[in-house]
Amino acid sequence: MFPHQPKAGRGFTLLELLVGMAVFALMAGVVLGGIRLGVKSWDAAAERSAAVDEMRVVHALLRRQLSSALPLATSRAGGWNLVFEGDSRSLRFVSELPGYVSGGGIHFVTLELAEGAKGDDMVLRWRPIHALDADGPTDEAVLAKNVGKLRFEYFGARTRNALPEWLQTWHDSRTMPRLVRVTVEQEDSEAWPELVVALEANAVRFITSRQDRAQPPEDADQRDEIVERRS
Repeated sequence: MFPHQPKAGRGFTLLELLVGMAVFALMAGVVLGGIRLGVKSWDAAAERSAAVDEMRVVHALLRRQLSSALPLATSRAGGWNLVFEGDSRSLRFVSELPGYVSGGGIHFVTLELAEGAKGDDMVLRWRPIHALDADGPTDEAVLAKNVGKLRFEYFGARTRNALPEWLQTWHDSRTMPRLVRVTVEQEDSEAWPELVVALEANAVRFITSRQDRAQPPEDADQRDEIVERRS
C-alpha cells in the first residue's frame, strides 16, 4: 500500500487574479485621489491664510499711518494749502513713519495704484518733510499686488456750516476729513473688508521757509501756529 499523498494546493485562476488586480487598482486610485484632495485643500488653506495675513498687515499699516496723519500746511504762491488731499484712487498726506522705514520721522506720504508686473499694485511712497519740493526723490514699497480696485472715500463737511457726508474727493485747503474709508479688491482673491479710520481733528500747523514771508491766514484758529521754519 502506497503512503497517502497530500493534495496539491489550489492556485488562483486567471480570472481571480484579474479581479484582484482591478480591486487593488481601484483602492489605490481612491487613496491617491484622497491624497491629492488633501494636498489641494492644504494649499488652498495656506494661500487663504497668507492672503488674510497680508490683508491684516496692510490694514494695520494703513490704520497707523492715517490715524497719525498730521494737519500740516505749507505756503505756496502766497497762499496756504493743507497737505491732505485725495480722490477716489490716490491719497496724499503727512504722517510719522516708524523707525524701521527711512529712519522714522515725519514724511510726505502718498497711497495710490501703480502699474505692476501682473496688473496694478497698491504702492506707498514717502519722502522727508524737509523735501518741500514735490518733485523731490521718493522711496516706495508695494503693499498689495494685482489690485483690481482701490477706492478712497472721505467723511466730512464741504463747508463749516454743512452737514458731514461721504465724499469721493477731498481738496479742502484748511480742514481734514473726520473719517477715511479704504476699499481694496484683488483680482485673484476675495475683496478685503472695508477699512474705516478716524483722523484726529487737531489744529493746523503751518510750515514755512526762512525766505517765505507768508503768514497764517487771518481767519486761522487761535490754536494754529507756525511750528517750523525751514531753510
